Amino acid sequence: MGHAHPPRRVRGRAAATAPRPATARTPVLLALGLLVTINVVALPLRTPAAPAGMLTLQLTADPTTAAAIVASWRAAAWTPTLWAHGLDLLFPVVAVVAVRRLVGTSTVAAGTVATGAVLTAAVADQVENVATLVTLLGEVTAAGVGVTVAAAGLKWAAYVVAGGALGAVWAARRRGGAG
Repeated sequence: MGHAHPPRRVRGRAAATAPRPATARTPVLLALGLLVTINVVALPLRTPAAPAGMLTLQLTADPTTAAAIVASWRAAAWTPTLWAHGLDLLFPVVAVVAVRRLVGTSTVAAGTVATGAVLTAAVADQVENVATLVTLLGEVTAAGVGVTVAAAGLKWAAYVVAGGALGAVWAARRRGGAG
């Protein structure tokens, strides 16, 4: 049987050092499940015009290419396109909750960095999602494509930073720090 540490004191009251494992796992499993679901639903979006599916549109700066991608999805996979992008609207929210649960009451700077990075990624992801839906449901414009690409770039960079910071929190916990 493991040996329990006394809770730390925060402003005169006891505070847990980390969320309960089941509480921490649930949002993480939900985020992973949602990510898998989005990718399965989005499989038909891999067309000759969009070999990497949704990612192709996110990183396409040319409006003509974006229009060809949207046209290929309208012809071959319109329902999965709408479902995948609709589900993608949920992912940033679930990701923020999952990271907050993983970080818990971390006292290392990496916990703050992970939280800030995932919040930045979530906002950028929602901007990208809205710009993508406007492109899908309306007209492909240079401005819409530009917003999508800029937001997607910021999103991916912030998710990479969040992942690195979560690795640092995990390493600190493994070393026995307050991580």
